[in-house]
Amino acid sequence: MMKKNIKYMNQMTVQVFALVFALVVLSSCNKYLDKKPDNLLTSDMVWQTRANAEAYLNQIYSYVQTELEADNYTRFGASDETSCSFPGVNVRLMTTGNWNVQSNYWYNWGAYYAGIRQSIVFEQNIDRVPVTQLSSELKAQYKEEALFLRGWFYWSILKQYGPFVKLDKLLSLTEDFNQYPRASFDTCITVIDELMTRAAAGLPAKWNSSSDYGRPTKGACLAVKAQVALWAASPLWNGNTQFAGFKNEDGTTLAPKTYNPEKWKAAASAAKAVIDLDAYKLFTNLDEGAGQFDPYLSYRDLFLTNWNDEIIFSTNVINSWYWG
Repeated sequence: MMKKNIKYMNQMTVQVFALVFALVVLSSCNKYLDKKPDNLLTSDMVWQTRANAEAYLNQIYSYVQTELEADNYTRFGASDETSCSFPGVNVRLMTTGNWNVQSNYWYNWGAYYAGIRQSIVFEQNIDRVPVTQLSSELKAQYKEEALFLRGWFYWSILKQYGPFVKLDKLLSLTEDFNQYPRASFDTCITVIDELMTRAAAGLPAKWNSSSDYGRPTKGACLAVKAQVALWAASPLWNGNTQFAGFKNEDGTTLAPKTYNPEKWKAAASAAKAVIDLDAYKLFTNLDEGAGQFDPYLSYRDLFLTNWNDEIIFSTNVINSWYWG
């Protein structure tokens, strides 16, 4: 009987010990799980250091699509002159008629508006960075870069989707989005033009340091203004009767109804402003040290020579699967 009691007590002791051990482990786990990760930034912490603020600006740059990525449906395989041999890619589906209004090929709307929103956040908060971390001059420059990027995203939306929803502030999740209809085409043109004008005011014609290559310049701003003006003057949007019924739900007309020849003058003036800046020149193979001009090599190497004098705005980052 004694042996049985001792055995029973030993079993109880083991169970109690196991229970106490489990409680200690769980308590330790709770304390560990309750600990906040030390690698997560709050919104306030972003604007305390130069490194974090610049990282935020770089994130806005990440939404920039290269021409090949954003417009490859008009560049490769979507014309009478070329064909794409890769089955299943968007351009093949498009040219074979396998698409409709819900296909969303080359969907960029969400990314562009994410960039626009973040450019607004950046502009509103960059002055919070202590001057000991970031000088007033750099803050002004970064603001101008953010303005350029916002205008670039709007320009990209206009090219791909037509008139856009103009945003001047941050929207909450409880907003009534019906109060933000598309702006008219002419209003969109004005928005982009004004953003580029503001950005161009402080950006240099050329960056002196290679570490700044890829940032917009005054010439990039003027070039976008020229492209936008040419787009406005083109027959597509300058009194195109096929857009007569293109309206918002409230009846607001989104496309210009009548042709305006003065828009061609505006486009010519905007293009001349880029030329008069005298910041760019025709690239040739002579720029690479060749002894004799070669038109073929000059054209080929234009796309292979980084940051040459013919480039207005570019990036070395590309996710496309072909050369254009």
